[in-house]
Amino acid sequence: MTYEFDGKKYEKASSHQVEWGEKLIEELALEGTERILDLGCGDGTLSVQLARLVPNGEVIGFRRRV
Repeated sequence: MTYEFDGKKYEKASSHQVEWGEKLIEELALEGTERILDLGCGDGTLSVQLARLVPNGEVIGFRRRV
């Protein structure tokens, strides 16, 4: 059995995760050159926000495929 990622369904169900993640991101003292690994990035919403904060760095999002 394979699992097909449903982005629309995930977006609706993950609003609390995005809210929590945004609060955590605000607490980071990023310099803009960091290399960040976002494990379990889901649809990548927070990965994109992180990438904007590290213009001279790198963000890699990893979503486990089941």
